[in-house]
Amino acid sequence: MAEKKPRRRYSDEERANALAALAANRGNVSLTAKQLDIPPKTLENWAKQRVHPEAAKLGDRKKEEMADSLRGIAWRLLESMPEKIPKASLKDTAIAFGIAVEKARLLRDEPTEIHEQRDNERERLFRERYGAAHDAAAGAGVDGQPQPPDPPHPDPAADPVP
Repeated sequence: MAEKKPRRRYSDEERANALAALAANRGNVSLTAKQLDIPPKTLENWAKQRVHPEAAKLGDRKKEEMADSLRGIAWRLLESMPEKIPKASLKDTAIAFGIAVEKARLLRDEPTEIHEQRDNERERLFRERYGAAHDAAAGAGVDGQPQPPDPPHPDPAADPVP
């Protein structure tokens, strides 16, 4: 008969670090469990606060600490990029920078995809730069003269058909 592994005990600090890592991995329990060598069911129970709910509170603080650390790494990577340009590892440095920024944003519950914000900003800039010209052009005809107003829509009740 196979010998059963002794049950491992985790400190609140270890649980909190695991929950912060889980947040950084977008809630991917199997990936985080594999990375940290923790049984997936154990990690899932911590995440759902079935056991050790105090670890979740500590995990929120750990997330903030990890996010700060990742922001620091991102800044150091960004600052090192100019010297990496002549070397082949620029791509790796840029990827590491992007990952560090994304993980920091995930840990702070900030959006990692900002398409909508970018679109709104683009629209605002367009209106600032071209709004008056666009509005003026919209009221002008092909020859630059003002367009006559649209004819009124006929009212079938007022104009009976013979």
